[in-house]
Amino acid sequence: MEERRKNPICLHHFGLEEQIRSLCTKIVAVEKLLNVQIQGQRDAINVAKVEMERRLEAMNEFRAQLSTQASTFISRSEMELRMEKLDERNRLTLAPILEKVEAIEKMGLREQGGLTWKNYIITVLIALAVYLAGQFGTDVLRKMTRDSAYESKYEQWQQR
Repeated sequence: MEERRKNPICLHHFGLEEQIRSLCTKIVAVEKLLNVQIQGQRDAINVAKVEMERRLEAMNEFRAQLSTQASTFISRSEMELRMEKLDERNRLTLAPILEKVEAIEKMGLREQGGLTWKNYIITVLIALAVYLAGQFGTDVLRKMTRDSAYESKYEQWQQR
């Protein structure tokens, strides 16, 4: 019993103390590993945060540039007013020109209609001339053939 008082751990639990030390060593090693990983993640987050801030600053600069640019644009109401004035000026300028173009188109249509009648009349006159030429031509040919036939008969009579 004296031995038990010197060594409070019994023989049955003697190997347990070493296992506990071994587990404590492993826990410390895992804890160090986790601390390293956590620190790496913190560093990565800090780098991402700095990069995000840089991007946001660039976006804010771009947004400010767009705002400045948008302030130089013409407003919708002012643009509509200018377009109405321009339309009115174009109407006043183009109205006489359009009237003249319409008048010229009407004259062109009249001339085209007149040309159609002229072509019709010329065609009728040519057809009439061909008909008359045919009629007089056949009469002349008949006379010529009669005259030539008469002459040939006359020549034959004289030769007898």
